[in-house]
Amino acid sequence: GLTKGPIGYLPLPILRLFAFFQKDVKKFWNRDLLWGCLLSLILVLIWWLPACWIGGKEYIYWLLFKQAVGTYLEGGRHFHPEPFYFYFVRFPIEFFPWIVFLPTAFVLGLRRDFRKRKEFVFLSIWFFFIFLFFTLSKGKKDNYLLPLYPAAAMIVGNLWDLGFQSEEGKKGFLSGLLLLTLLFLAGFVLTLLKIPQRFYPEATAYSSLGLSILSYMLLGSFLSLLFFIMRRKWASFVILMIAFAFFHLHLSYALPPEINSLKSAKGFSEKILKRMEIGDELKTY
Repeated sequence: GLTKGPIGYLPLPILRLFAFFQKDVKKFWNRDLLWGCLLSLILVLIWWLPACWIGGKEYIYWLLFKQAVGTYLEGGRHFHPEPFYFYFVRFPIEFFPWIVFLPTAFVLGLRRDFRKRKEFVFLSIWFFFIFLFFTLSKGKKDNYLLPLYPAAAMIVGNLWDLGFQSEEGKKGFLSGLLLLTLLFLAGFVLTLLKIPQRFYPEATAYSSLGLSILSYMLLGSFLSLLFFIMRRKWASFVILMIAFAFFHLHLSYALPPEINSLKSAKGFSEKILKRMEIGDELKTY
């Protein structure tokens, strides 16, 4: 509430929905929850009331109707307006490669008996509430979905746990590994044939980087799939983790120099310094 306004209270409706589905009145509303809400409001009001007193009507209007409500209902030029399907595209890309395991994880979670799936119900409510809440917002940005990732990660982790323990989980995990391997194979073949470059000419500069990444990711996912079929599940898990750890380290090392050459102001600044003489004034606007 102190940094993100009303968004900071999103856990409350999630917990209420979970208690409703569990038919648990004590979890739905109790004295501890009431005192917790009041305490958090007091902490917010300690700075909010003096700020409104100093800022006046214009500040209150901007804070309440523009910053808090306006971002959600209107979007606007300054609040990242994006189409309705924005997160349907961005979330799968940014949750890759674990996104290939997520649909199977939901299916398996729903098949288990109610007593064992209580945690799964909570994680599912957490996931879908956050996703729908921000999808309905006019203003959209990638990092708005950050509260979603812990729930998605634990749902996928549950599938991995089932893959080590049950035959049902094994099939789901195996299908995810197979899909992942096929995706890397398709990406490698398409990049080798230079098909992406035909549609996105700017991708030509990154073709060698893409091929190297797809090569070791294809090898890693294939070995993980092979070891899982051989019932060496821990070896499968470790190989996949090593492949993706190397992938993230590789990107962290390879991409910044490329991006800096395009986005950095260093080149522009050096050109200005070459033209300047001693005593010249530098003004920016």
